[in-house]
Amino acid sequence: MPLDPSLVGHETSPQSDVISATVVQRFADAIADSSPIYRDLVAAHAAGYATIPAPPTFVTRFIVPFAEAGLDTERSQVLHGEQDVTVSCAEGEFGFVYEGFADYEAKELDLAGIPKTRTQVMLNLANPAAAFRWWRIPADGVGLARMEFVVSNHIKIHPMAVVRYDTLADEDAKRRIAELTEGYQDKTEYFIDRLARGLARIAAAYHPKSVIVRMSTSRPTSMRI
Repeated sequence: MPLDPSLVGHETSPQSDVISATVVQRFADAIADSSPIYRDLVAAHAAGYATIPAPPTFVTRFIVPFAEAGLDTERSQVLHGEQDVTVSCAEGEFGFVYEGFADYEAKELDLAGIPKTRTQVMLNLANPAAAFRWWRIPADGVGLARMEFVVSNHIKIHPMAVVRYDTLADEDAKRRIAELTEGYQDKTEYFIDRLARGLARIAAAYHPKSVIVRMSTSRPTSMRI
């Protein structure tokens, strides 16, 4: 069904939705944005935000009411029935959809036949959740596991926020921390436990190969007690 050019600029009725910190974090994970401001309330405050912000492209998750705009279709059915398209993820960061069947050539590589390099080829990895996703890659271990990314991706709480939990003035931050640390009487033990388990997960995925961990490079002013 061809789109009606007269619909350009059409405004639909306002929509409302409840956006939680968890939804924002999942969206940031999906677009591979590792910024801690989308995961850590303390980091968001340090960046000048009143609460955890959403990435600029977050608005793309809202569904446009097509029927209201004069289109009797759903977004998942914009393509014509039996229409041939090619979905390609070979161009790099973004995927593309091409009309018709694209010409391509498939090559299979035998990883066992790849010659050894004189220099070790290692991965950069900082999200424990992804450790067992990439273990099949024939790497010589992990050359860089940044601790501050493990904190933002896996622990989700600034270390000083658990140390000073009782004196935090931000009630929203305290509520979020209480949810994450449920079951821990000493909230600092949550931080230590999650950090140890997160790094151990990365190490276990590549054992017995080396995993090099770079300690936190957070600014001293953000860590002071």
